[in-house]
Amino acid sequence: AALDPPGLIAGGDGAIARYTGYGFSDAFSEVDFFAPAAVDAMFAGVWQGAIDAGVFPGMLDFGELSFVPQPATSYFPSFASPRRTVDELRNVYGVAYGEGLVTRAARRVGSRLIGMARPGGPGSQRFGWTWTADSTPAWRDPGGLGGLREHLRAVLGLAMSGFSTIGFDIGGWAGVASDELYLRWFQAGMYLPYASAHGEGDHTVFARPSPIIDLCRAALERRYRLLPYLYSLHIDANR
Repeated sequence: AALDPPGLIAGGDGAIARYTGYGFSDAFSEVDFFAPAAVDAMFAGVWQGAIDAGVFPGMLDFGELSFVPQPATSYFPSFASPRRTVDELRNVYGVAYGEGLVTRAARRVGSRLIGMARPGGPGSQRFGWTWTADSTPAWRDPGGLGGLREHLRAVLGLAMSGFSTIGFDIGGWAGVASDELYLRWFQAGMYLPYASAHGEGDHTVFARPSPIIDLCRAALERRYRLLPYLYSLHIDANR
């Protein structure tokens, strides 16, 4: 109720634009992150309690506006004259999303800007880190979510686009990788700033046979020796 227009995306008729997608069964709308009052309400209702309890809820998930049924006529109510449509502001929406929530969180706890940004365009790298999204536990999967090959290309593309704090879901997200694939994905991930073995099923190192565990341990120890170097590169990239 606190986000009733003008705090939510509106359709061409001025009513809340409700739709389905993202795998959710119930219809929903999305926050107009260009409206400070709407961001305040979202922060107070979702993030503030967690932060005050010592938990940083820093993942900026969803927000690509992919399921808005009529993006050419749906608009952000905070822009009244002239109206600005979802089509016009789609790429900068993710930047406003991060600006609104991550900066408020940083001010509340006195920290640097840090969050995990799923949507966004140029500028959103300053809010924390990002990753290459869901992947298939396969060497390659060009027609689907992408395997190790495609996600290696993705982190390189992100790096060349100005995102320095990047990584991927080690082992693939949509299931459990074979031992050999998991090992190679893990070894590659140890050279990336953001390293996380994450996905559906058991992605822990200790679920693997002893020889794989030993090789992963060696890769992790190598990473820790390189952390001062990675940190220095981070500082350069940030500046």
